[in-house]
Parts: sequence; structure tokens; C-alpha cells
Amino acid sequence: LDGLVTAVLGDLVMARSLWAVWCHYLAGLRHLYFDSGHGLDIPTAEKLGWACIIGSVVLTVLTLIIL
Repeated sequence: LDGLVTAVLGDLVMARSLWAVWCHYLAGLRHLYFDSGHGLDIPTAEKLGWACIIGSVVLTVLTLIIL
């Protein structure tokens, strides 16, 4: 099992899992913002959606660099 986790495939799985965690976190913040009644118009909602995707990629890369 240790060999699988430390192999390239394991690194990819871990990196994508980390991205999923950041994406889920940012999407949750986005929904909290929506729940307050803000950002519900389509252009703002689309911008926030892209911000979640781009932000999660940036946070994933930063996390991988730091760790």
C-alpha cells in the first residue's frame, strides 16, 4: 500500500483529492454568500463559480508547494 501512495499515481490521486477539498470549501463559502441573498444574478453567480474553480487550483498549488 505504501508503494501505491508514493508512486506517481498516488501523487496524482492525492493532488486531485486536495483540489476537491479546496473546491468544496470555496463552493461552501459561495453558497453561504448566496444564502445571505447576495450574488444571485447570473453574471455574478458565474464569476463566483469561476472564482471557486480558479481559487481552488491556486490554493492546491500553494498547498503542494508549502507541504
